[in-house]
Amino acid sequence: MSGKLYLVATPIGNLEDITIRALNVLREVDLIAAEDTRHTLGLLNHFEISKPLISYYKQTEKARSEVLIEKLREGKNIAIVSDAGTPGISDPGEEIVRVAIENNIEIIPIPGACALINALIVSGLSTKEFTFIGFLSAVKKEKKEKAPKKPKEKKPKKEKEPKKPKEVDLSPPLKKAPVILIVVMAASVLILILLFTNLTGYSNKISEAKEAYAVQDYVGAYEKLSGLKTKEEDAEFYQQMMLLARVQGELLNGDSLYGLGQYTMSLDSYICALGRHDVNYTEATAYHVQGEYDFLAEQIQTQMSEKFGVSAETAREIYALDSRTEYTKRIRDIVKGLGLIE
Repeated sequence: MSGKLYLVATPIGNLEDITIRALNVLREVDLIAAEDTRHTLGLLNHFEISKPLISYYKQTEKARSEVLIEKLREGKNIAIVSDAGTPGISDPGEEIVRVAIENNIEIIPIPGACALINALIVSGLSTKEFTFIGFLSAVKKEKKEKAPKKPKEKKPKKEKEPKKPKEVDLSPPLKKAPVILIVVMAASVLILILLFTNLTGYSNKISEAKEAYAVQDYVGAYEKLSGLKTKEEDAEFYQQMMLLARVQGELLNGDSLYGLGQYTMSLDSYICALGRHDVNYTEATAYHVQGEYDFLAEQIQTQMSEKFGVSAETAREIYALDSRTEYTKRIRDIVKGLGLIE
């Protein structure tokens, strides 16, 4: 009997927004597929939930969907979560749902936080009918073409009213200047306090992230800066950290899944990490972190070779397969050939 696929909505800012039902599902499923395993791990740790995690983001959506469908066919129950909000709404989830429907697998939505609906209900706009477009293109022309045109509103007719005599205000003028001055001074003090607090908090987070980065804890550095808008002078450090955290995350993910006996998904994580080698190396060169990237790549190659006997060349060959079915089959054949699964 096939397992069930759960689409679980997660908080969009406040951890208390998660539902009791969502927590129960996350505790009971066999596997959680997350847009960013590092982000989701923080959520799970907060609620003391320990479950196997596998990354499921835009670039790996098609490949991972096949792996997840295979697990569902085996009777495993799987939860899909995004970083925040509802999977499938401007977040990964659409592909796995499509494939699950094709394979007659039961899909269960677990409702919860949704940024779209929350933004709508506080906007003051009519909620009877609205259009959702999603993320607009960064290209100005494409953005303009896709953005909805504002409908022309009929202006109400103005009826002339008889002129009323002007009323003369005989009250003495108010002394507004002192009041305005007090308000301006109070606002200035408040702005200075907020700026100081933000600058201090930002500096502390950047310092903590750089300390983690210095000891090669790139995932830890990422967690320190999660949700923080970096300044222009820290842009290069942020790009360096993001690249290395992504690769290290796949390495740690592969190691963790192997320890939990999830061998096909472990090999899948290693292959995905090395499959993007050319792109990753180009980025590493641009951000001047070739040495750090090479060290992580060597670690992944070593783990993959020792555990599965797979070379980096074979990993890239498997990753490049056009057929997702063939991709999944190759991974299963390797693991099965080692006697790790039946």
